[in-house]
Amino acid sequence: MTGQPKVCMMCGKICSGKSTHAAALREQYHAAVLSVDEITLALFGTDAGDEEIDVRVGQ
Repeated sequence: MTGQPKVCMMCGKICSGKSTHAAALREQYHAAVLSVDEITLALFGTDAGDEEIDVRVGQ
């Protein structure tokens, strides 16, 4: 990619293709992709439910 850096934010319903589209952008533009799901998994593990995460972050 040349020129000014760009930021693309995607949101949508579950199973609407956000991750698939992000993977295509990553491949095409050598882009960095930040996934809320992957970040949450890394911070809180696979067994943490929403209530447990809220407690851990003090909400």
